[in-house]
Amino acid sequence: MKKFIRFGLALSLAVVLAACGGDSEGEKEKDETPKESEDAGAEQEEQDLEMTKEEKVDEDEVIASINGTDIKGLEYNNTYAQTKMMFGQQGQDVSDQDTIKEQVLDALVERELIMQDATEQGIDVSEKDVESELDTIKSENEEQFTMVLDQFNLTEDDYKEQLTFELVLDEYMSSELKEAKVSDDEVKEAYDELKEANEEMPELDEIKDDLKADLSDRKEMEMLEEKLGQLKDKADVETKI
Repeated sequence: MKKFIRFGLALSLAVVLAACGGDSEGEKEKDETPKESEDAGAEQEEQDLEMTKEEKVDEDEVIASINGTDIKGLEYNNTYAQTKMMFGQQGQDVSDQDTIKEQVLDALVERELIMQDATEQGIDVSEKDVESELDTIKSENEEQFTMVLDQFNLTEDDYKEQLTFELVLDEYMSSELKEAKVSDDEVKEAYDELKEANEEMPELDEIKDDLKADLSDRKEMEMLEEKLGQLKDKADVETKI
């Protein structure tokens, strides 16, 4: 699941849960009280981040076909709403509907291509695995989980579908992509660049493991992007909106 969240092939409530839990006081405007900041955020969400009628499509409308498999409006609407919300929370412009639509279509196509290839490779995630992961997520912060479901107007079954993909993607990357190895020289080079930009960086020994893991993640994402490019080249993809 962790790999999926970093790559962002499709939006996940787990991303939102992590974001909600990661806000720090230092990120708030100094001249705002926490209550004022909360009210401003709520107003921003109501005015700018809610999915409009014009942005929605009919739930049964086929919005894309990938190798003969249809993606319908319900899945598109859910992903669009999450994408718009995430963009807004990250301070990105949400007024350009065409850009959001393009991002959503790309995400849905890429997700379906991976699911199809994973099936061909015999990769499968059981209902038991999904339920176990879901129980873990809920046990960590059930109140936050419920709040986010309400925020995106999603059911628990909607979330389980996304969670299934996340788990499949983790297995897919483990089995289909080679291990991303990072040398000490690469870690040192990355550290020197960070140190040049920020002289207050901790000593290399203090952050070496984290930095190495980050570089490994980047390499994994590059390999996954390359794999997706290969899948797209031979796929029959038709978008209908």
